[in-house]
Amino acid sequence: MNKGYLSDYEIEDQIKTGKISIHRKNEPVDKDKALKKILSDFKMRHLLVYANNKQVTTLTEKIEINNELEIKIIRLIPLTGG
Repeated sequence: MNKGYLSDYEIEDQIKTGKISIHRKNEPVDKDKALKKILSDFKMRHLLVYANNKQVTTLTEKIEINNELEIKIIRLIPLTGG
């Protein structure tokens, strides 16, 4: 059951992997849906993408793939409230 939040223990446990996700491993991922969502979010600038600390701003930008490549994806979430 996905309770919609992570406990402090779950966060601490996931920090060790380098990724924190509310998605449970036993839940199947619809890859086509996920790809459409991430492409849409990128185009709408809801994501920041960095390749070796250089911001990627277009989907056609070339990135050299090698053992030193580091990709960072930051999802921007609008704040609500006053």
